[in-house]
Amino acid sequence: MAIASRVQLKKAFEKGAIPTQQDFSNLIDSMIHKQEDGLISEDDGLRLSPKGSDTRLLSFFDNLSDFKPTWAIEQYPKNSPEFGLNLVDQQGESKLFIRYDGNVGIGTINPSTKLDINGNTSMHGRRGTYMAGQVPGDGSWYTITPQLNQCHAFEIIAKISKPGRGLHAMLHAFALSTFKGSKSKITKSHAYYNSFRDKIDLRWAGTNFNYYLQIKTKRNYGAGNMISYYITNLWWEGDEDIVKEN
Repeated sequence: MAIASRVQLKKAFEKGAIPTQQDFSNLIDSMIHKQEDGLISEDDGLRLSPKGSDTRLLSFFDNLSDFKPTWAIEQYPKNSPEFGLNLVDQQGESKLFIRYDGNVGIGTINPSTKLDINGNTSMHGRRGTYMAGQVPGDGSWYTITPQLNQCHAFEIIAKISKPGRGLHAMLHAFALSTFKGSKSKITKSHAYYNSFRDKIDLRWAGTNFNYYLQIKTKRNYGAGNMISYYITNLWWEGDEDIVKEN
């Protein structure tokens, strides 16, 4: 059945007109029916499903007379079996893809991690969250990673200060270990205000199959003065064989 336009419906129900059964039928069919159309559910809210073989859910136009939408949301990226929510531009190219497993791709429809960016990034700052916290700056060794096995690589940034005493130190380091072998390496860059004794130090400790990273100050900074640290994980076992297709 042809869909009646607003002009046709208004004419059928204007003052003095006698609407027919077909006019009422056209009016009813022009509206959304919550029960039959299934668009709105008390449990799910607004429900959308692609029409026919298309995968597109929503299209956004600057003007409805435009030939192509400015943006669109679809369930499957072009030429891909990956299911999710895909935001595409006017040319149909993916700009943001949220895969069914929660991985997010920017510039890629095959995100291999929680956030996979195929392109350059800029940021005001960054902090590692693999491990972060504070330990006393009392000259004793403190463990700052879980128990480790296999091969690992970390970036560490740490800082301690004793206000009013001129005691300040920062550490930036890269720590690599292969089963805590004899060639495990820690590359450190130090900054300190006064004496080299104020520096922060790192070491690998433990055994080959149960090792960890430790941190300390070379001197006792006194009670209540803590080393703050942030660790970024640079390598994790199990993903070496991933082949990315963008």
